[in-house]
Amino acid sequence: MTVTDKPPMVITAVDSMLLKKYAGTYYKPDTDEYFFIIAQGNRLYGSIWNTPARFELLPVSNNRFVRKGVEEYSISLKNDSKGFPIVTISGLNERDFKKVHDRD
Repeated sequence: MTVTDKPPMVITAVDSMLLKKYAGTYYKPDTDEYFFIIAQGNRLYGSIWNTPARFELLPVSNNRFVRKGVEEYSISLKNDSKGFPIVTISGLNERDFKKVHDRD
C-alpha cells in the first residue's frame, strides 16, 4: 500500500469588502454555540464562544477558509434558501451556524 501526499494548500486572495461581509456573530441554536468571524483588513479570524483566543482563517477560495496551522479545520460560507448567511464548520464533525449579528 502506498501513501499519497495531499496536494499543497493554495492560499488565494479575497477582496477585503467580501471579508467584511462575512464578519459577524453566528449561532447554532440546538447546541447553544456561538462562532465569531472578525475581519481586519485583508485577513479573517475566527473565535469560539467563551474563549479569548482567535485564530486566522486562510482563504482557499472566495467562500472557503482553513484554520492556519490546522488545515483539517475549515469553514465554508454560503446563504440559505432565504439568502441568510450560514457558516459550516468542518473538522471532526460538521456544524452549521446562522448569522445573527454583523461585526465591524
